[in-house]
Amino acid sequence: MRKILLTVLLAFVLLLQIVAVYRFVAPREHYIFDFAQRWHGARALLLEQRNPYSREVTDEIQMVLVGQPLAPESCQQGFLYPPFLAFTIPHFLLPYSLGLSVWIVTLQVLLVAAAWLIVRCTTGDREIGIAHLLLLTLAAVTFRYSLLNLGYAQFSILILFWVVVTWWLWNRGQFLLAGLALTQVASKPQLALLLIPMWLLVAVARRRWRFVLGFGAAMALLLALPFFFVGNWIPAFLEGLREALNTCQTPVYEGSSVVARLGVFAALAGGLFALTLTSPGRWQTRQLGYLLSLGIATTLFGTPFIHSYDLVLALLPLLYGLVVLREVHGRGARLLELAFWATLVILPWLLWALAPNHQPDLLERWLYPLVVLVLLGGLAVIQMSQPRTGIPPAPD
Repeated sequence: MRKILLTVLLAFVLLLQIVAVYRFVAPREHYIFDFAQRWHGARALLLEQRNPYSREVTDEIQMVLVGQPLAPESCQQGFLYPPFLAFTIPHFLLPYSLGLSVWIVTLQVLLVAAAWLIVRCTTGDREIGIAHLLLLTLAAVTFRYSLLNLGYAQFSILILFWVVVTWWLWNRGQFLLAGLALTQVASKPQLALLLIPMWLLVAVARRRWRFVLGFGAAMALLLALPFFFVGNWIPAFLEGLREALNTCQTPVYEGSSVVARLGVFAALAGGLFALTLTSPGRWQTRQLGYLLSLGIATTLFGTPFIHSYDLVLALLPLLYGLVVLREVHGRGARLLELAFWATLVILPWLLWALAPNHQPDLLERWLYPLVVLVLLGGLAVIQMSQPRTGIPPAPD
């Protein structure tokens, strides 16, 4: 009976949130760029059978966003995501204001669920205490980059959620379902460039063929499905990517050469893949959680087309580190735990306060993932010095 009452109460609270967002936030349509682009492109595909990457649809999106066509040399703000995004998010079928309202509340639910699953995956489903769990959840919800995602109605929280769900299913031995879940990480390709190949390498190394089969079959279906709606969508999609390469670079990459960008990315990716293939060691960073943490930090540091709101994925390595360090004794572990907390709670707002005009994208875009990488290095040192921390290894 208590569970039923709690479920009804939670549903009522979520409904109130949807009503509040619909009443006070949704009317400001021109501010919520990220959802509007996907909403318009997805509906063009699903309801009108038009290619969402076509010039016609892109021009319509520009009129929705800014009320006039954009100059050819500026970022075109088109529908640059894989077309299967339209088939996996039912919010696009709702009228704009209602779809946006439900989407923002959905992001809040996914964020809390992701935080809880990170804790459960790290501890092997052991209880850590309700107070500690609530503290970690509060830190995740008030994380500056979580708030940016909610404010822009962005999609990075969705990617974090599917990464964590894939990890959770893997740990429970549900490898076929885990492979299916991993396909959703590709909904934002720049965040999947390292994570998906890394995970497939782990699956092959551990002979988890059901995982590979689930991912391959589901991805083939998702890529083929749009052909039944608009025909061959791939040339227009590639042309949109080529155009974005020239006009939509994040500030941290503007002015830098293509060779330098690719060099940094290749070096970090190569190191990560080498660690993935050699990870079965005796120390506890052999856990998939540590590899995922490294993969996310490397992705955020070295991949183009990432903005500040994408840094919400850093929740996984930060929460992972905080849970692991709770089980480790010693002054070094306590100091490192303090550094993790400071990076989660204080550093994002400090970067915002110090940046000119409170626009820290250039500063935090490379500095914040670098700090996370340094913390993960410290975590590795702590774990190697104290191999028995009580955290069980992930299933082999």
